[in-house]
Formats: sequence, C-alpha cells, structure tokens
Amino acid sequence: MPYFRSGDYIVRIQSENQKLIKAVRQLEQANLLSSEYTNFEILPVHNPDRENLFIKRLDDQIEIHYSKKSLFFRGLCVLLPELLATGQEEIKEYVKIESLSFSLEASRNAVMKPNVVQYFIQSLAAMGYTTLYLYTEDTYEVEGYPYFGYLRGRYTKDELREIVTYAEDYGIEVIPAIQTLAHITQLLRWPAMGNVRDDQNTLLIDEYETYRLIEAMLKTVKECFPAGKVHLGMDEAYQAGLGQYLERHGYEDRFSLIARHLQKVLELVAQYELEPIIWSDFIYRLLDKENKPGLYPINAVIDEEKAAQLPRNLTYVHWDYGGEDFPRYEEAIKRHLQFTNLDHYVYAGAAHIYGSMSPNHGKSYGSTSVGLQAAANMQVKHVMLTTWGDDGQEISHWHALPVMYAFANQVYKGVPSRGAELTAGFNELFGQGSYQLLYGLRKLDEVAGVEEGNYFMANPSKYLLWQDPLLGIYDQHVAIYNESGNLGDYYRKLAQEIQDSSLTGQVAIFNEIKEQYRVLAEILVEKSELGIHLRAAYIKDDLITLTTYAKEILPELTNKVEQLRLMHQKLWMETYKPNGWETLDIRYGGLLVRLQSTISRLQAYLTGTIAEIPELQEERLLFTKGTTPMSINSAKYGDIANIGYYA
Repeated sequence: MPYFRSGDYIVRIQSENQKLIKAVRQLEQANLLSSEYTNFEILPVHNPDRENLFIKRLDDQIEIHYSKKSLFFRGLCVLLPELLATGQEEIKEYVKIESLSFSLEASRNAVMKPNVVQYFIQSLAAMGYTTLYLYTEDTYEVEGYPYFGYLRGRYTKDELREIVTYAEDYGIEVIPAIQTLAHITQLLRWPAMGNVRDDQNTLLIDEYETYRLIEAMLKTVKECFPAGKVHLGMDEAYQAGLGQYLERHGYEDRFSLIARHLQKVLELVAQYELEPIIWSDFIYRLLDKENKPGLYPINAVIDEEKAAQLPRNLTYVHWDYGGEDFPRYEEAIKRHLQFTNLDHYVYAGAAHIYGSMSPNHGKSYGSTSVGLQAAANMQVKHVMLTTWGDDGQEISHWHALPVMYAFANQVYKGVPSRGAELTAGFNELFGQGSYQLLYGLRKLDEVAGVEEGNYFMANPSKYLLWQDPLLGIYDQHVAIYNESGNLGDYYRKLAQEIQDSSLTGQVAIFNEIKEQYRVLAEILVEKSELGIHLRAAYIKDDLITLTTYAKEILPELTNKVEQLRLMHQKLWMETYKPNGWETLDIRYGGLLVRLQSTISRLQAYLTGTIAEIPELQEERLLFTKGTTPMSINSAKYGDIANIGYYA
C-alpha cells in the first residue's frame, strides 16, 4: 500500500493504479487537507458505467467511487472534508452532465506559464472538471508562419504537449480553442499577413492563402492535442465580407458567405480527422428571420430551411455572460435546439475577471447560477466556464478560482453554493482565509450606490486609477458622490480590511495578491479624489493646499504607484510569460509620468513661473449618467486615460 507524505502528515491510498498515485503525490490541493482528514486509508473504486461520485466511510477506511478519473480528485479534495466535517457516513453526487469544462484565456497578452497551467489543471481536477479549453488566438506555434504569435509569448508545440500529458494524469481532456475567422487582430496587424486580411480583425473569406493558413493551424492541433477536438471560434465576425472582400467581390449575403467559409474550414477539419466546435452567436443571429437586436434574442424566429443546411456534426457553444433572468437562458437554449441537439450543444458562462482592476464575483455568480439552472432544466449535457482578459488582462486568472469552485459545486450539487458552505469548501482547497480575501476584493468596485452583485459592472477601481490627474473625466462623478459620502474614506477602510485579513496555509501567491490590492486601495484613497481637491484648491487660490499636494501628497502617491507596478509585475512574471506585460508597464509608466507632470505644473504655478493652470480651470462635466454617481462602466484603458486624440 503506497504511503507518502503530503505536507506534514501521511496520506495512505490503497490502489494498484500507479498513475493515480503519482497524480495524488503531486496534487498541491491535497497538501492543504487537514491532518484529521488523512488518518484514513483511501480506497479508490473506479466504476466507469456509473455516472456518479460516491464517497462513504467504513471505520478507518474511506471508499471513493468515481466514474471519471477527475471525479476521484473531487472526492478526495471536496467530498472527503465535507463527509468528515458533517459526520455523514456517505455522500453521493449524481453526474447529470457529461463534460464540465473550463476555458483558459491565453490571447489578450497573458500567456500562462506551463507550470502554472499545471497548477490550474490540479485545481480543475480537485473541483471535478473534466475538460480544459486552451484559448489561443495566435499564441501557439504554427509551422511556416513566423508572425503567428510573434513576440507574443506563444506556446511551443513541446509546451502544448507537456500541458496535454500532464492533464491526462488527472483525467482532464485538453481541447485547443483557436480562431478561424475573426478575433485574430494581433496576427493581422503584420504587413506580412495582408494577403489573408479582410479587415483588421477578420480573415479574408474565399482567399486560397486563408485556407492554407487555417490548415497550418489545424496541423499544430493534430500534432499536439490527441483528444481530436478543436474549437474553431468564429464568434463576433461582424465585419466579415465588408473589408477587402467587399472591394474584391462586392457585397454578399452574410449567411451564404459565412456558411461557405464554415464549410471550407470543416472540410479541412475532416481531413485532419478532428471534431469541430464553434461559438454559436453568429449562427444564431444569422438564422433569426426577424433579425432581432441583441446577442441571443429570446424571441428569435429560427429559419428552419437555413438551419437544415448547417453541418450535423458541429458542436455549438452558447455563451452568455451577463443575464440573470432565467427565461432568457431557457428560451435561448430552446432555440439552439432547433438547429442542433443536446449532444452538440454547450452552455458557457463566465468568470468576470476582465474590464476592471478587481474581480466582479457578484456578476459571475448571478449570471452563471441562473444559466446553470436553465441548463439543468433543459437537461444540457455539456457546460463551460470561460475566462477572458479584455483590455490587457489587468486581473490575473487567480481571481477566477472562487467562481470555478462555485460553478462546479452547482453542477454536482444541483443548487448554488453560497455563504459558509462555499467559504469552507474553497478554503479546504486553497487555505484558510483565501476565499474571504479573494471574494472581498470585489469591494474595490462595489462602492456605495453600486447595486449588490454589481450587475452593470461598475469599475471605479479601474477608471479612478488610470484617469488623468489634471484632466479627470470622472471627477464630477466623485464630487457628486462626496456630497453624501467620502470615497477616500471608503478606500481607506477597505485598505485596512485587506491588511487585517488572515491567511493561513494558503497558496503562497495569495499573500502577494493581498499586498497588491492593499496598495491599490491605499492609492485610491488619494487618487480617487485627487482631481476634485486639486481643482477646488486652485479655484480658491489655496496655495497652502497646493503646496502640500506638490511637496507631500503627490510624491507619496507616485511612490505608491511605483510600488503597485512592481507588485503587479512580480505577480505577472510568476504567473505568465513576460510578453504582454509591456502593455501594463506602459500604463503604469504613463500614470507615473502624468503624476510627475502634475507636480511640476503645480511647482511652476506656485513659484510664479506660470500664471495659470488651464487644465484646472475648465468646469468638470459628467462622463455619463448612471443610476448613482459611481455606477458606470469604462472598460477600455484608452478611453479612460486619454482625453486628446489617440490612434
């Protein structure tokens, strides 16, 4: 019987399966199991014909019955602590889905290091996931195309094979998620790719060189991913046929154009004996006879004649990341089933770790819990949780972990896990205090007046950080907010709350996250109100206050921004390849220089070198109207930091 040390205690597993033993040995989540949970002999029992997970206690022996390999790890890391903490003799989880997938974004600058991907694979297995989609637009090696992923930290073929092989030890299937029509902007920026460019975002349909490129992509897929499946993308191709294609061929009906392109791509997929998957949004809208607005209009009228022309072996991923009304999801699923079936349909929700400096767990929980409920009602077999890095991956993937755990728990338990249950289970996997810390960081955006759950994705932690010190386009929002509250005081209390949070036995990187967000909160104490205080002092000609800002407050704020930059950089370099960090370096650099310019402008005014500061004279207007002053979403750095013209 294999005995081995896990942390400071002994784990005993009775199994002849050496691969299973090896996987448990390296499973970091098992290291965090309380010692009281490991004074048992663990007996894995593989029942491939039974689609469930069953754990029971017999004196000093624990039997874990599992149908899929990854479920054994969920039994060990999730159900074992639950069984012993509650004193139950057995727990059953009936697997009502065939695949529980997680999509890892690796295209918007942040290409996760292979060793960190391995940690996430362990986490996925510990939660019960069966599949990892690796979303790579151009961040993988394609033979014959040196500009494919050029300077972007692309995965080599050896790295992809390493990830796939590692995942196999945990029963995780790895599927490449690529793009074969739109969402390939970073590749198409290079002049060398001009012959396959329709517009800056979209490949040129009907061009021979386009299909030669796609075939080269599929060759990498075939070589590196033995699962034999490929997600071809094809979402949000709104400009297909409207760029270089229009100039060459004239206007063509979009359904015919994309259907023809899809057929050509599928012929290549069949040639490489791969199973095709695509996002469903564009097909859904093209099939709607009524051409209703919106992403997935629930009153769409599906054109059955056109639907009959679609390939029957194609799997569609229905992504919806925002809704919290149950009928919207259920009706959209019903309409999907008019052009596909349950074997070829996937519901996908999202962990909202994009569009801000801090995570929006309320939005994640609210939308995915309703989506999963609708999926369960419709007997959906395949579900997916996605992550995205819109606008440069300012938030790291570590912040997706709470949503990953909650998503998996709802799949297996049938109801959303919240409160103490969610906290206790997550902390068993990642260390005591880890859930409270990660979940609490949502408060950086959930200031007073922002609705609970942050449905409309207010992101003041982003726009207050990056907005210009002298030309703050959100200053009037802060001024109105401060009529009934104080934003600086809010962030001061939050910084102290983060500082006081307790972490024990946690994943080491969580301490770094804690310090990073403490410093961010401390920066926002001053930065959030900087513009309104500077302008008020200037209008009053309050030279004492302006001097204090020039000599004390702004230099200290500048130092804190540099401190935050270094912390953020350290976390990035430990998690991702260095490529892509330059984008955030430039943002921090721009803020640092603008703070220095603000100091020099104040000093020049105070010494009489200049007679006025025009930037502080102009009256501030609202950026936009919101339900409350801070309940606005500004997702793009360029629109936040730049007031003048920028390309």
